[in-house]
Amino acid sequence: MPQFTGPLTINDGTATPVAVTYSPEQLSSSETVLVDRRQASREMQPSLTIKFDRATANRKTFKAIRQVAYPIVQVVNGVTVVTDIARANVEYIIPQSMSQQERKHLRALVANAEDNASLKAGVEDLDPLY
Repeated sequence: MPQFTGPLTINDGTATPVAVTYSPEQLSSSETVLVDRRQASREMQPSLTIKFDRATANRKTFKAIRQVAYPIVQVVNGVTVVTDIARANVEYIIPQSMSQQERKHLRALVANAEDNASLKAGVEDLDPLY
């Protein structure tokens, strides 16, 4: 299992990407919460939750889950407030029978699909596939 040794750095989506640091708010092997602390209050801070659930005798699959919460911060009547929260969830359900190479292919498929221009358009430009 990878050990968390320091803040996680993830580039944002600007034309010249900015490295954003996500620091731990909660650390455990089953659920870790990382937070971008650039905003003043916690409700305004984007977060990344990483969950891991081992296979059991009754459930022959592992689950690896990533949840992102991105608060929409705006100024309303001179006050900075959260007006909404955008969310993204990725859930891997991995059979015990799956090889490491197959798991690598699955993760690459997910990551590379999200970088595909046709699929990015659905999120970035609100343009569906048709």
